[in-house]
Amino acid sequence: MSTENRHSAKEHFYINRMARDRYHLDDPELLLLPVHRREAMALAEQQTEAINRRLRLVEGDNAKEFLPAQFHGMKLLHELFHRIIEKIAGLPELALNHLDRETSRWHTLEYLGDFVESFPPSEVYRSETTAGEYLKANDNLADVLEEAFLVWVNNQNPALEPFSALLSDHELRKSPAYPHLVRSMKLAIQESGPVGNELPDLEALLMLPMRHASDSLLDQLRFIRLNWEGLLADSPFWAQLDEAIVLIEDEDRYLFFENLAQHGGGQMHGMGDKEAHVPSYADLANAPARYSHDSSWMPEVVMIAKSTYVWLDQLSRQYGRHIARLQEIPDEELDMLAGRGFTSLWLIGLWERSHASRKIKQLQGNPEAKASAYALESYDIAGELGGYAGYVDLRNRALERGIRLASDMVPNHTGIDSELVRQRPEWF
Repeated sequence: MSTENRHSAKEHFYINRMARDRYHLDDPELLLLPVHRREAMALAEQQTEAINRRLRLVEGDNAKEFLPAQFHGMKLLHELFHRIIEKIAGLPELALNHLDRETSRWHTLEYLGDFVESFPPSEVYRSETTAGEYLKANDNLADVLEEAFLVWVNNQNPALEPFSALLSDHELRKSPAYPHLVRSMKLAIQESGPVGNELPDLEALLMLPMRHASDSLLDQLRFIRLNWEGLLADSPFWAQLDEAIVLIEDEDRYLFFENLAQHGGGQMHGMGDKEAHVPSYADLANAPARYSHDSSWMPEVVMIAKSTYVWLDQLSRQYGRHIARLQEIPDEELDMLAGRGFTSLWLIGLWERSHASRKIKQLQGNPEAKASAYALESYDIAGELGGYAGYVDLRNRALERGIRLASDMVPNHTGIDSELVRQRPEWF
């Protein structure tokens, strides 16, 4: 498979030279984004592991390590912004014309050369060619100008602050060339007008995600997923967006519980307390809005609920074959749900159920009875439904169709023989 088919169509080079030198970032694939989502995330994990090793060597205990899902999300955001720019045919070339008219071709090459020295493409950084030789290719002139503009956009985005050591344009701002490059792109954008039916112009469009959620990369990606499908659905990277969002959510949850275990474990002892505290609603009208992190997704959710065992039995009859596990749910069924406009699938009765509950129900005269969905052994995906592997398989296939999975958790829905009863009887 060719590089063009497997990765972003052109190289991106928005990491500054100082970071490349300091952390030995000479990997030519550092900013390439594979089209295949699993390959893309695996590459992000390898790259952040390598960067973090160097970070620890250079900065010791003060090192603030990069998170792989966030790193992947940052790369995806940059790639999607390039795709938006491509919606205006010939925009970087138009900007080059503005730059030439404002100064001269000699100055244009000098300004672009300054940028390439500060934010070098891989072959320039590895001394395989010089900045001057690199700019002799006409296509490279437009690519450098486009990348310079997106470096400026990155540095307007507070959500990318965790990556500031890599992305910062602080040194470049000392060069008189940088404002000329950014201004030429802005003039071309103003001349080109809106992108498709989107208003206002492209610069304002690219700023919308950060205006919606200035300090959250996760919420910016959610905003794009909700609002830019018409602009980006034809991009090979659009399919990565749902999983990138889920991976950052999973990463956030992991860090939350890890932090709780390390620093807040002592507070967990109160979980079994019986004392109740009645909340006050006296000033409800003036209470602040407290939306969840899903605020950009939730207003437009269209959810369908399925009783898992009943649904699998129905699918077995419908498709004429035994379907008993999540990974066996046909793609055609997910296609049908997506085609009807559903964006969320709520699976009821997903968890491992109590053995005692099943036995009691069978003793009541129904030898084929399942345990009650409200008498659980543990909050693990039921083994006979395919376990965690089955869930991951269904989740990934559903995400490819824009469907997110949901399930409910009620901690006191336990069987008399449940894991919690056995391990933490004092809670009951």
